[in-house]
Amino acid sequence: MANASLRNCKVVLQSVSSELTRITLRGELVAGDSVAAVHRVFLSWFDLFKVRLIQLDLADVSIIDEVGLALLGKLSACAEARGTRLDLINLPVQINAERKQKS
Repeated sequence: MANASLRNCKVVLQSVSSELTRITLRGELVAGDSVAAVHRVFLSWFDLFKVRLIQLDLADVSIIDEVGLALLGKLSACAEARGTRLDLINLPVQINAERKQKS
């Protein structure tokens, strides 16, 4: 298990199996230094851990703004380019409601 603490966000990496890595985010995923740092951490982990599936657990994320949502899209594209699927799990209710309204 690896941890990366950022100003408003904590990232916890857990290798579940040779095929699956679970990453838990805690705190805020909002515009600022934390988003750029999360992006760098994820890119380094994508290169280190060659797995087929990464689960990104957002249950303990209190705020995700539009920059944070854009980051999630970038991370998904980066994972796909490396042959890895990124699944978002335990999405906060606010994001689910936002997505339903835009659909």
